[in-house]
Amino acid sequence: MSKRPFGWLITRDYTEDEAGLAANICGPGCITPEIEASLRLGVASETDGIFKFRLYDDDDTLYYEGLMYAPDGDGRCLRPSTTSGCLTQDVQGRIDIFENGKWSTV
Repeated sequence: MSKRPFGWLITRDYTEDEAGLAANICGPGCITPEIEASLRLGVASETDGIFKFRLYDDDDTLYYEGLMYAPDGDGRCLRPSTTSGCLTQDVQGRIDIFENGKWSTV
């Protein structure tokens, strides 16, 4: 059984730690070069499976904003359990994605 392709790119780090060093980090470690290149182009196109996302902690504090590639629109691919802890913070709160002109929680 093969895994569905996915990937993410942090475009903005709202944490105070390390002066926002998470910006421009791509993941997970198994991201393909093609997906990474698409994300680094910086264009969110739902038809191409690229969505804007926001990650919040369990206190509802915004940590990160970025782009994700998820052809099925499933933001659960951003959960640390599925990305092998690749994010620099262990974000256990909610994930919002921007699709159809509005933010929604996944």
